[in-house]
Amino acid sequence: MNISEKTYHQLKTKIIANELVGAVSENELCQELNVSRTPLREAIFRLMTEGWIEPSKNKTKTIKPITFSEIKDIFQIRKDIEIMVLNLSWDNQNVALYTAIRDKIQLGFKAENQD
Repeated sequence: MNISEKTYHQLKTKIIANELVGAVSENELCQELNVSRTPLREAIFRLMTEGWIEPSKNKTKTIKPITFSEIKDIFQIRKDIEIMVLNLSWDNQNVALYTAIRDKIQLGFKAENQD
């Protein structure tokens, strides 16, 4: 992984973790990440094309805030994907194994209630 790619991943991780908000200071980020301006600018440009950073007035760059609507959309997509994965994997399940586990749990409850 080259320096620009590493810088990109570091910045994206900071954005997702909400450690990087508001205006972006290239000087501060260069010092913090210990990189020169070129790989930092390449990483910022890539994040801009992906919509994580947006240009603002005075030629500065700003971290794009995530809206409630976007969060709602993300959870809806995640729910849909998880349901799809469950449906696709259901045919490959070992019913006998789950039945045996259920039976052991029920025996455990019965033994616990007898004590």
